Amino acid sequence: MASIINIVNRYRIGGRHCPFLLTLVCVGIASLGPLLRAEAQTGVPKNQVIATVSVGEFPDCVVVSPDSKTVYVANNGSNSDGYNSSVSVIDAFDNPPYNVEATIWISNYALYLALSPDGKTLYVSEYPPSNSGPDVVEVYDVTNPTSPRLTTTLTVGNFVEGLAVSPNGKQLYVTNGSPVYVIGRGYASSDLAVPAGSIYVFDTATNTQTNNILCNGSPFQVLFIENGKKADVLNLAGTGFIQFIQTAKGTVSNKTGAGGHIFRPSGMVDDALGTTLCVADSANYVAVCNPTDGTVSSIYPAVSSVFDLAFLGQPALTPNAQYLYVPYGRGSIAFNAKVGMIPSNNQVAMINVVTGQIIGSLISVGNDPVWAQASPDGKTLYVANNSDGTVSVIDITPN
Repeated sequence: MASIINIVNRYRIGGRHCPFLLTLVCVGIASLGPLLRAEAQTGVPKNQVIATVSVGEFPDCVVVSPDSKTVYVANNGSNSDGYNSSVSVIDAFDNPPYNVEATIWISNYALYLALSPDGKTLYVSEYPPSNSGPDVVEVYDVTNPTSPRLTTTLTVGNFVEGLAVSPNGKQLYVTNGSPVYVIGRGYASSDLAVPAGSIYVFDTATNTQTNNILCNGSPFQVLFIENGKKADVLNLAGTGFIQFIQTAKGTVSNKTGAGGHIFRPSGMVDDALGTTLCVADSANYVAVCNPTDGTVSSIYPAVSSVFDLAFLGQPALTPNAQYLYVPYGRGSIAFNAKVGMIPSNNQVAMINVVTGQIIGSLISVGNDPVWAQASPDGKTLYVANNSDGTVSVIDITPN
């Protein structure tokens, strides 16, 4: 039987390790047939931009309701003073034209969003201007998305980052990073005495804190796996790595995954089946991992040429884990060693997760795309364009 062998090599440039993928293909023309037929059967997504929605200034995190009818976008700075943020609520049901049907104004900086499994509660992680107080998570009742209602405010650590709700809706996990690793947040020398990063656990029924799980380093993103029995935590410390929490016990495993295979990770995403975890590097590369133990099965370049340099944002997987969308824009620049600066910081690449190949043309979106999010029904991709203050709506149904 013919096979495809992926050989991953690591080499050093300028004192830092950079991954590249050397693919050795031991396959004949006949063996390519099944692969091509499988591609044809599932269909390649259309990848057609069907709308551009104006939201607030500096949109970043995007979440979509479980029924795919509502999209929430965290805008990091929506007023000219730069201090007032907002969450834009987009109607994705009566579309087009994908109107913003409500705006939640926030007096802090909005960071990450999370929705309860029933789609009725929205959580927003925030930090105050000039670090003037403790970081918080605001809790909104969005049973009626057109009229969000603030129900309570949770006090968390000093460097709040990502958050996630357990599949049964009973727990909220909030990551608190370390000042050494959190970018874009000013801190005083006294902040260096803050203990290493941890995860605050809240009971969503009572909105009370039930645990503080010490992770060390700087945890910044968390995903529940195995129907909530475990949680994967992406940690920024060192080169970046994945940690594993036994949720029933609230303990962190001594083992870590993907360490040394990712450099300054920019985001991670898992599929609806819980079998594939993809982690985007800060630039150029994506690591495909086993979400249970973090074993890296493949490392793929997310750019077309070895001469390219593109800073990557939060990736998105299609629900069947066949395609990964990677935005070029977290660093606002792109570079080609042959020609210098290139205008590719307004594009999204679609990668076949199995082969690691970029499929089709790059998708042109707004300036500085930093976050990609697929709808649960697998029909639509939403991309937050940070510099434009817009969200690109992309039809990803199969051709």
